[in-house]
Amino acid sequence: MTIDFTRPSDTSSMQRNSFMTALSLVETLMSETTAVPTHVNVEAAHFAPNDPIIKFYFHNDPAAVREFAEQFSLTVKVEEYPRGGEYTEANAERDGVKIQAWALLAAEEVTVTTDAQVAA
Repeated sequence: MTIDFTRPSDTSSMQRNSFMTALSLVETLMSETTAVPTHVNVEAAHFAPNDPIIKFYFHNDPAAVREFAEQFSLTVKVEEYPRGGEYTEANAERDGVKIQAWALLAAEEVTVTTDAQVAA
């Protein structure tokens, strides 16, 4: 009788390479942008070692997301957040790294433009 143990493959070197590629890209983007984020998060999960992602968070600043997106040719989408408010997100891929920039405005911070304001 033989026992065949199924062991997950060692992905640590791929994961490390993904982190290094993403960190290098963060350095490049941060040196070129005029829109400075509140937080930068770099991810390269062990279950997806070849799919790194960089997340740039702009606290209460969707205009900065759009500025960042324009500088690096990211695609922007704006949608209503389920609990009220507005969610702005920009995405792209560069050098094999997914890039996401985002901001969330709470409902009380979203300004509504009325027809009277537009006419004025």
